[in-house]
Amino acid sequence: MKNKIILLICTLSVMSCATISYTPKIALDVSPKTIKKTIQIENLIDKMDIKSKQKPFGGYSVTDKSSLAGALSLEVTNAIVEDFNANGVFSKISKREENPDFTIKGEILNFKGKYRPTTAYWLTIPIDLIWFFGVPVMKDEIDIQIKLSVFDKSGKLVGEYYGNSNSSKLYSMYNNGMLGLPVRTNRGFTEAISQIREKIIFDIDKFN
Repeated sequence: MKNKIILLICTLSVMSCATISYTPKIALDVSPKTIKKTIQIENLIDKMDIKSKQKPFGGYSVTDKSSLAGALSLEVTNAIVEDFNANGVFSKISKREENPDFTIKGEILNFKGKYRPTTAYWLTIPIDLIWFFGVPVMKDEIDIQIKLSVFDKSGKLVGEYYGNSNSSKLYSMYNNGMLGLPVRTNRGFTEAISQIREKIIFDIDKFN
């Protein structure tokens, strides 16, 4: 039993030191309509605290500082600009426009993509042989919440648009869910932005 606990601690310590690479990406199709306006977008404000971004003991987090190439606000904003431009949501959107028709400001209310041991994992350590019967010992948690606010040239609020997505999945010892964490997080990100795009297009008359 003592050797088992020592092995467990060593395994979790190694996992805690390991990292994954993550880049926020949106995978959506062309917008059904294009709003014929130029947009300047500011980097979204990251409302998450440092602790909520850190990877859990024995697990992983896509927002841990070791996982992202740049700041979360920068990476998320760049992904939105790339999607809105590539798929024709607006005539043009960028971070710097000489005389934009509208300005978008936004907030990252939550951007969780974590993979961690379950409660069952900790409770069954003394009888870990039951793991071979498919006990869910790991889980992922995805929770994306984004808000975009559109302002006209005078600074008047035109509309606020929210998008969110959350999901969770359990894994037995036979499934390595860690490898797919970046993809699953981006699915959640894509779903949140899809909701925002639909609401913006629904309000197309507000931009005329």
